[in-house]
Amino acid sequence: MDPGVVENQMRHLLGVLSLLALDNVPQALLQQPISGIATDPGPRTLYGNGMLLSSLLMKLRSTAMIRLSSALIPIDRLTQAAFLDITDTGDKAEVFATAAMLVHQAFPKQHRGDPRHSQWTLCAVYSPHVRSLAERWNEFADSTEQIRTPIELAQVLCNAAWYLREINDFDGSLSLIETGVRAAEQNPDLQAEWELLIAHLLNTKGVVLWIQYDYTRSQEALERSRDIRSQELYQQAEKDHDKSPDGAYAKRLASCRYAATQGRLHTELGAFLEAEKDLQRSLRILTSGEDNVLYRRAIEYCFGNLRLAENHLSKAKTHYQSCLDPEVYPKSVTEKDQLRSCGCHYKLGYIALLDDQPEVADESLQKASDLATETGSLGWQGRITTLQASLRRKFPEVSYIQGDTHDQLDRRAGAIRAALAALSAEEEGSGKDFHIYILWQIW
Repeated sequence: MDPGVVENQMRHLLGVLSLLALDNVPQALLQQPISGIATDPGPRTLYGNGMLLSSLLMKLRSTAMIRLSSALIPIDRLTQAAFLDITDTGDKAEVFATAAMLVHQAFPKQHRGDPRHSQWTLCAVYSPHVRSLAERWNEFADSTEQIRTPIELAQVLCNAAWYLREINDFDGSLSLIETGVRAAEQNPDLQAEWELLIAHLLNTKGVVLWIQYDYTRSQEALERSRDIRSQELYQQAEKDHDKSPDGAYAKRLASCRYAATQGRLHTELGAFLEAEKDLQRSLRILTSGEDNVLYRRAIEYCFGNLRLAENHLSKAKTHYQSCLDPEVYPKSVTEKDQLRSCGCHYKLGYIALLDDQPEVADESLQKASDLATETGSLGWQGRITTLQASLRRKFPEVSYIQGDTHDQLDRRAGAIRAALAALSAEEEGSGKDFHIYILWQIW
């Protein structure tokens, strides 16, 4: 191989190592091929090439700039600092982008707020490298040689910040969020994808501050996150999606999903006319081609939430009952969508409570509770228990039939609340303090 090519590859590899956390760079991190560069003849092709990577690491070890173990690559702090000092801005931008891509690919992804307990070990392996990248980016941003921010940095900061929230490292989470928002806002090509990453980071910030009882700042962050999502970003994302290589079916479902999400957001904001337009549009997109029963059920549920927000209880009830009707949505569908079924039973129980139908309310809430227990959703268990306590407080006779008093249920809800570390500033007994632990699509 051309000696000049080998030297460039060694410099590139050393540059990536210099940006990561000292003493514990896993070799597995470097053994991933970087997505989307199959035709790129540059040095990024060395990653994922086992034989070439091993050869380059051995050459670097022979210079005493790194050490090698069976799984980790320690690098000397002086070597790290010296390399970054003598590297020009263009090369720093290249190796930083590569390091961000590698760490982003390796870090477990956060999905709709789902807990990642089973992946905490892997998150713990890679989170020091996310912190190191954040520190390096801040150093570059505060210096005269600012580098272009790769979108993978903001993406991995989103995932790592949520992981740190899960393990109660709130200061660490807020630090990554601050870097992520700053990096995204300094990007000169601020497009919908970047804006949505800012919204994601602000949502995590709001949750963390909420848990820390800083309700004023939490509300500010959550409202800003909501406002970003409620603008024209989903329409822009829909346009961007049309440029993707996905098939027509996938694109149509994406358009359907964006319109329904916009409707959900307008429902939350109390903009009911706009919500109606968005949900009708979502339904038209869905019915313009091959049916998707799960999407159709989700849209019907969104219509139920809109009618409930409008205080049209009978119409809301019809939508929720339809979602649970086996002739409309067979068991093969509802079994894949149990949390939505849980939400339907819960809201039917809430409507029955408003209509002074304690027996119906109790039956619906018990069905919701069974599903929440089966799916392991503590957030839903907390909301349901809170409403069951309200039911027994309003209709004490239910306690004599079922055996649980409102005081017992309040204590149970308190235990769940403590387990989730999510005390809220909402009025006592509202159950809204459990929202942040429930998939936001199914509120």
